Amino acid sequence: MTTTTNDSHQIDLSPWEHLLTAVREFIHIRIQKVCHTDQMTIIVFGNSATRIYNREKLNHIDMDRLNIPMSMCGQGTNFSVAFAMLIETLDGIKNDSTCNSLRQTIIFLTDGEPQIYPTSELERLSTDYKSMITDFWIMGLGNYNKKVLQQINEKMQGKLTDIEKPEDLIEAYAEIADSCDTNLS
Repeated sequence: MTTTTNDSHQIDLSPWEHLLTAVREFIHIRIQKVCHTDQMTIIVFGNSATRIYNREKLNHIDMDRLNIPMSMCGQGTNFSVAFAMLIETLDGIKNDSTCNSLRQTIIFLTDGEPQIYPTSELERLSTDYKSMITDFWIMGLGNYNKKVLQQINEKMQGKLTDIEKPEDLIEAYAEIADSCDTNLS
């Protein structure tokens, strides 16, 4: 079990810094659960998407490498580019005989309003890749478009989590890390 406290330093952190802390805690929990074969792909998106890590073992992830300026992907919110990069990642897994049997847990977090609804990408994810996905977690942080996330959640048969404050990210990610009984990739 993980306990978090809100000291004054935590309150002064930006949402991005809270997210990095949450990811660090997620990795720590998974490693403690002796899930050494877990792999993680990290995709950051705005107007464009960038894959920071691609199927990297948890104990090889350098959190400092994630400390990138958010302007790197643009200030907008384009779900289509994020899901397109996810599809590209799943294609790579599907075509790799060493890991194509592993089930995937997807964690999608946004704090923005999408420019367009990612219809074609979600159609592909929910049909072509559905058998690969064990869990699809979708989290909205702060003031986001709840209706769109509910639609995505229904399409992907996922688990929707409403995160009111950035400091709540740590608990949400810890819950996901604890709930995953199988190895992640």
